Amino acid sequence: MMRFSRRFATLVSSSPDHIVLTPNCVSRLLKVTELKPTKYLRLAVQGGGCSGFSYVFSLEKGPNDDDMYVFPTSKFSIAVL
Repeated sequence: MMRFSRRFATLVSSSPDHIVLTPNCVSRLLKVTELKPTKYLRLAVQGGGCSGFSYVFSLEKGPNDDDMYVFPTSKFSIAVL
């Protein structure tokens, strides 16, 4: 188990079937999706940035064929690429 905490994100498990969104994160996502109706939050890591990797967050209408995992929630789903 790995624990990591910042203001807007918390990783409490390194297993691929566990993602935790803080209340602040959910509140902000719901506010953003009012302006752009969407059903999916896509999370990805790509090469680049100071450490060699950077995080990518995007709002999408649906999952892609190359998404590794899709986690449904009551308000939207989270797709992990």
